[in-house]
Amino acid sequence: MGVRAVASAAAALEELEQFHPDMLMSDIRMPNGDGYSLIRQIRALEAGQGGHIPAVAITAYLDEDREKALKAGYETHLHKLAHPTTWIEMVAQLAGY
Repeated sequence: MGVRAVASAAAALEELEQFHPDMLMSDIRMPNGDGYSLIRQIRALEAGQGGHIPAVAITAYLDEDREKALKAGYETHLHKLAHPTTWIEMVAQLAGY
């Protein structure tokens, strides 16, 4: 499994044209867009092309709406300050381990 990091939602969409990850971790708040819009665009592309990338919404904001992230298309929602074992368990679960 390779890892790719990008700086914006637009860069993520460009990267996904050539790189097909096993899972996606996306911040909710980012410059020039947000994670909600990004996952909606990804899910729309998947609907037309087939396939599905398991995705987790990440946020530093305690008041970020978990339900909104799930409704937008993420499988789960995680706070950046979550315990490291929570991160590991979440990645393993989404990756199918």
